[in-house]
Amino acid sequence: MKKKIYPSGFTLIELLVVVAVIGVLAGVTVAVINPQAQRNRVNDANIQAFLIKSALTVDKYIALNGVVPNATEFFDGMVNVARHSSGAGCDGGHPTYPYICIFSVNNYRLPSNCHSTGGVYNRYTGTGNVSCNIRYEGTSGTANYYIYAKSTGKPNTVFRYNGSAGVIETCDATLPPTNCVAP
Repeated sequence: MKKKIYPSGFTLIELLVVVAVIGVLAGVTVAVINPQAQRNRVNDANIQAFLIKSALTVDKYIALNGVVPNATEFFDGMVNVARHSSGAGCDGGHPTYPYICIFSVNNYRLPSNCHSTGGVYNRYTGTGNVSCNIRYEGTSGTANYYIYAKSTGKPNTVFRYNGSAGVIETCDATLPPTNCVAP
């Protein structure tokens, strides 16, 4: 009786099937992980953390003085922030919020897709091609204030720290931001 000898190894079809399965698994893994979405979530978490840090500075000032800080006092209490590069740091002309300050955080990248309509004081919302800033609004003689920053991961969203409620709300990126809700 003759013994049949089978060749050892894999056939070309078997190898192609294994490569196809690995390719499908890799595609699904990348789609699930989505590195850009992960970076956007991290950036949004950093923006929210900075809003809370800024709010703690304002709250400390309110606890000591009973009212929100004016422009100079606001910037004196902040660390690693820069007034807007145009020289317009704060403005006292708004009827509701006489203290409107526009600033950025040193060594921190904010979104670069804000609009320039209405000048530097609106560069925290909208869509466009200018760098976004953070906006502080305080009502003189009161403890009422808001701090705004645009989301990185959600292009039509602005985060707003509501000083009266002590929460971060998400708002539509309109001027002024609307439909603000706490999570």
